[in-house]
Amino acid sequence: MPENYNVAVYYDAWENDNDTDPVLSLVYEIIKQLGINYDFDDNGNTFDACRYLDRFFDTRLSLPPADKTAFYREMGLDSGYILEKVSRKVIDTYNMELREATRFYRQVKTAAYEPTHDSRKWDFGFSDGKGKKLLLMCITPILVGLKIVDISLYNDFVNGKNSKPLMDIYKESDLEDWLCSGLLNRDEAFEEIEGKTLVTVEQKLQSLYEAIFVTEYTNGVYHTMIGDYEFDSNSKHFVRSIESMLSVYADYEL
Repeated sequence: MPENYNVAVYYDAWENDNDTDPVLSLVYEIIKQLGINYDFDDNGNTFDACRYLDRFFDTRLSLPPADKTAFYREMGLDSGYILEKVSRKVIDTYNMELREATRFYRQVKTAAYEPTHDSRKWDFGFSDGKGKKLLLMCITPILVGLKIVDISLYNDFVNGKNSKPLMDIYKESDLEDWLCSGLLNRDEAFEEIEGKTLVTVEQKLQSLYEAIFVTEYTNGVYHTMIGDYEFDSNSKHFVRSIESMLSVYADYEL
């Protein structure tokens, strides 16, 4: 949208008293939501909408910023489990409003809470199981969050076109060491060590992203090992089924 532009709004004014016309309040709110600097032009007479509406109020009150620590505690997001840590990071990264954050975590909890909180119902002991648990804990919250805040970015992410959300959540965060140390193969290191290949955190995160959303498992390639985790042609479908809240892991009674 160009920097300077006009918005014309046409309405039928109330017959007797425009000073109490509720339509102006509605128009004011709509244009305010668009984030436009504006004033109204009423039959050629320009006036400031904010000053117009101020005549109806004696006092302005500003609400203090929300206490996120208390908010997280109330929602149960203050635990030490990885699912909650990743969920908090997603909320902060995408600046979710409180209502968005509540809806977001409710969906994440329904989709992936039980298998990520010491449930004996599920076994994630082998490398393929570790890969599934990583998808549950670390990728599912990203998918749920993106679907709420930016559906275009969500589509690019799951279609292998943009790994930025993965980088935004994990690179240079307090989750980086935990996740990326498990992505190292035995002959790799993040610092100079004799006999090992030097790799970066960004390279390992990109490898993780590609193993899930990009790699085509054909021509004898049936799986990819990244450190402790195994991924295959079903990994993308698996995590998207988790995010949909229609998998065997979903629990609507939490």
